[in-house]
Amino acid sequence: MSVDVFAVGWLLACVFSIVAVVAAPDPDVETPTPICSCGATDRHATDAERCVKGHPLPGNQIRRTHGMYSFRDRGEAALPPDTRLSVADFKAQVVSDRGGLEELSAIEAARIGHLAEVETTLRLLASDLATRGLTTAKGRVRSTFSRWLEALDRWEKLAGHIGDGRRARQAPSLAAYLARAAAAKETTE
Repeated sequence: MSVDVFAVGWLLACVFSIVAVVAAPDPDVETPTPICSCGATDRHATDAERCVKGHPLPGNQIRRTHGMYSFRDRGEAALPPDTRLSVADFKAQVVSDRGGLEELSAIEAARIGHLAEVETTLRLLASDLATRGLTTAKGRVRSTFSRWLEALDRWEKLAGHIGDGRRARQAPSLAAYLARAAAAKETTE
């Protein structure tokens, strides 16, 4: 019995193309994206931080018992809105007092950034002391107070390195000012 190799190859090509057409997904049907490693595509009915099967979803807050990692994970969004804005204003004011961002060296800019971070810490610790009080129910001074004092020491050290005086911005030379004014006049015409 002789088998024509060409005919068998042609027959196999036809079968595979039919299977490929049948198995191809319909582009009009949208398949939901899995939200969990188990393949679940929906959230739990009563707990939004779990999938339908009960597994914790990525980025959940289920086991977070304190804010130690909150700032690391979420950045400035972890701060209360009023603290976030007031610290940003504080940092902008310090930069302005030192002559503006273009007048700062890289070290000075980094120190001002660190000063703003310590200022944030001081405000959060002070808020905690104001909320819970300086002493515990047993009359002991809270450890938050010693942390606040440590942060205050660090703030003073950074502020001493930055300086508390105002620095005037460099005024452009008369020639540079006239050249900039002429360029602005040409662009308006």
